Amino acid sequence: MNKLKTKISYTLYTLLCIVALTSCSDKKTRCYSCLKEDNLKVVEFVSSNIKNANNMSDEEMEDVITELRETGIKLYCKQKFIPTTWDNQIKYNEIVKEENETIHPFLY
Repeated sequence: MNKLKTKISYTLYTLLCIVALTSCSDKKTRCYSCLKEDNLKVVEFVSSNIKNANNMSDEEMEDVITELRETGIKLYCKQKFIPTTWDNQIKYNEIVKEENETIHPFLY
């Protein structure tokens, strides 16, 4: 009976170690990928909507421009998954992208 408990304990510890090691592996996170044409559409979107977005209140225009830019990126650019480490640090050396492509990470 003691040998059976020992074998079960070793088996459970081994499985626990395997699960812990595989759960800390590299992962991917979602970002937006814009080609040159998409970036031009984003700029055009911001330019055409900036007057309507300014409600003449005390809100800072920098915040309005940032929100318009992020909205334009979400509208015109494609979503893409890029490699990150287990603590969500982007692995820039592993990103495969086109020459005229811009990556916008961490826009949710």
